[in-house]
Amino acid sequence: MKYLLLFTMMFGLVACKKTPEAPEKSLLGADAPSYSPQKGLNQFVVGEWALTSAGQTGGLGASANWKDAAKGDEGLGRTFTFSPGGKLEVKDGVYSVGGTWSVSGNTVNLNYSTLNGLPMETAIANIRKEAETGRQGAIASDIFVDWVTGSLSNLVSCQVDQDGKRLSFQSDRPKLDNKDLENMMAGLGNFLERVGTKPSK
Repeated sequence: MKYLLLFTMMFGLVACKKTPEAPEKSLLGADAPSYSPQKGLNQFVVGEWALTSAGQTGGLGASANWKDAAKGDEGLGRTFTFSPGGKLEVKDGVYSVGGTWSVSGNTVNLNYSTLNGLPMETAIANIRKEAETGRQGAIASDIFVDWVTGSLSNLVSCQVDQDGKRLSFQSDRPKLDNKDLENMMAGLGNFLERVGTKPSK
């Protein structure tokens, strides 16, 4: 009986012990690994990235709201996860877009094919059919999905940025005759910035 009581108390203490929380992810910024031609682009891109733009960033910073999207808060940001083997997942609020990625030379090409686990066309058709009911939530979903899928059409190819840490999308950049002006415009547009756990100081 004495041992049973002791065992029960020990089990209770173990069960009540607070599990340590996983370190919070954030933009790695200057702590992000730099691209190394020796390791190659296929290895460099694997991991989680956050979509940012020149208007949201300050150097290697991003919109403070990007991380809320990972928690499922609608419309606050977009993350891209590149898995080994070419699988791609894009999360934007409650929506998840699936697809593939591949490397050709110095360019990463992105292909989007599913929305919330369904073929893209099927998922969009279902959302539009629901929107025809006139429900406010369904209409809002239809508008949001249009925006998500429309913006993805400009996010189909990216390259390592001049800073060696970010990926910059090429398809949303204007082609200009003046090379100096084109280089200046390279600081604008959309970027992917590495997400992870910063090393403790």
